[in-house]
Amino acid sequence: MFQRISKSIWLVILLVAVVLGSLPGVALGQGHNLFLGMIIGWFSIPLMLYQLITGTLEIFSPTDALFWPTLLILLIYPIAMLGYGACAYWTAQRTGIVREGLKVVVVAAFVSALVSIPMEVILTNSFSNFARSNFASYLAGMLVAHGFILVHLLISALLGGLIAAGLVRLGRLNRPVVS
Repeated sequence: MFQRISKSIWLVILLVAVVLGSLPGVALGQGHNLFLGMIIGWFSIPLMLYQLITGTLEIFSPTDALFWPTLLILLIYPIAMLGYGACAYWTAQRTGIVREGLKVVVVAAFVSALVSIPMEVILTNSFSNFARSNFASYLAGMLVAHGFILVHLLISALLGGLIAAGLVRLGRLNRPVVS
């Protein structure tokens, strides 16, 4: 299934996936109630952009403590889309097959979702919560939250992969025909 993809491509893709997966983990690990923006994901971006443009965003001042985490949450999924798109484009260029680029970004989205779990656990110091709470309910809540993150990372991966596929195909159309 992945025979055409070299090990160097996989190494770069997995490093990008780890970096892109740490961003949602860091955002979930914030001590504020900003995790809702991570769970809502792509659906919160149009509303937050509208509020940012009109100046009605409640957390608007860069000196406010919640400004930078809110901005991070606003940009995490578009940054992931650009990162996955670059990976898909690079893979499609190196292998010559657009479908291979789409495959690697889906795998990268799953790796990113898995990386976000330990990042969130470390940042929230959740190891102490294991002894204090019911482990099963804690684990279920964590899996649900990271399930939403996985869905939004998959949306980012597919959007980035489709943009990359379009760019690859557009590049093939614009090549001069040699006769």
